Amino acid sequence: MAAQWLRLWHDMPNDPKWRTIARASKQSIGNVIAVYVHVMVNASSNASERGRTKSLCSEDIASALDIETSAVDEILSAMQGRVLENDCLSGWNKRQPEREDGSAERAKAWRENAKKTHANASERKSNAPKRSDTDTDTDTDTDTDTDKEKNLSFDRFWNAYPRSDGRKAALKAFTKINPGEELLGAMLAAVKRQASSESWTKDDGKFVPMASTWLNGERWTDGVKTAPTETPDYLVGAV
Repeated sequence: MAAQWLRLWHDMPNDPKWRTIARASKQSIGNVIAVYVHVMVNASSNASERGRTKSLCSEDIASALDIETSAVDEILSAMQGRVLENDCLSGWNKRQPEREDGSAERAKAWRENAKKTHANASERKSNAPKRSDTDTDTDTDTDTDTDKEKNLSFDRFWNAYPRSDGRKAALKAFTKINPGEELLGAMLAAVKRQASSESWTKDDGKFVPMASTWLNGERWTDGVKTAPTETPDYLVGAV
């Protein structure tokens, strides 16, 4: 026989009614909650009318909880008007389903669906075209060659750039741009021009931007202001 279930509300363990019933019965809150669980199970197993206790025996509950029968009687008495209305549990119809929720049927359907999904996946895998070892090796070699070319291109840029900190960020920005040979040539030429500019040469290169900033800002497209040429002393004051 399949196990039967009933529901508990989320705040059930902290419901303030248990403290009220505990004070009224002079019993511990733990015993009050334990007795209520037994009452719920009894009401749930009543085949003729769920939610109504049937043949509820204080002595059996006391034996199960290892407490005195009189303590159970006190608790059941204090529950009246609070969580019990004579032999009916208060709020049962709001909290409990009128009939079984079909969990066993849902579980069975889930298992059957899982079997079908697994069978379909196995069939697709067996029917999928297989790639030869040669094809796999060729693809791997192609990818490796491409990565080497990208690394060499970045090394050319990095060696030409006058600032050597922030390599990781620069590599990320360079990879995002992924310049071809023509664009890389333009970038290297721009670095060479800007390296002699006034903004990059003053204060010992203090204002040279980080390579990642230069790349993300597409600074190779910037114009260049060259450093002013000093006038020879012999021309100073000449007319």
